[in-house]
Amino acid sequence: MIQYEKLYQSLKKISAEWHAGHVEWQYCWDYIKFFADGTFIQASILGDSFDKINTSFNKESANVTHGTFVLEKGRNINLNFGATQINGAINNDGSIIINGRLAWDLYTPIG
Repeated sequence: MIQYEKLYQSLKKISAEWHAGHVEWQYCWDYIKFFADGTFIQASILGDSFDKINTSFNKESANVTHGTFVLEKGRNINLNFGATQINGAINNDGSIIINGRLAWDLYTPIG
């Protein structure tokens, strides 16, 4: 079951770039928040401070992607970003598996 207005966090995403003779590592997480009106917001955010992210992660935030979602049979979820549709499934533990751009992403409710 989807938990509305609850912050969902992806697994940590890691990237590295070569700068001036050394590797610079960068870590980020994707976050999603669902609302009872059938909308959601999503963003990739550096850092993992729950309090800071949760208080600033809302529909009015400038750096979020807005979309709509549809639950099917209580376990399948379709996320719509304009013309793009992504499918997912809700697990028994409340986490959500979403078919990402290159692979499946796991989102877990936090906080």
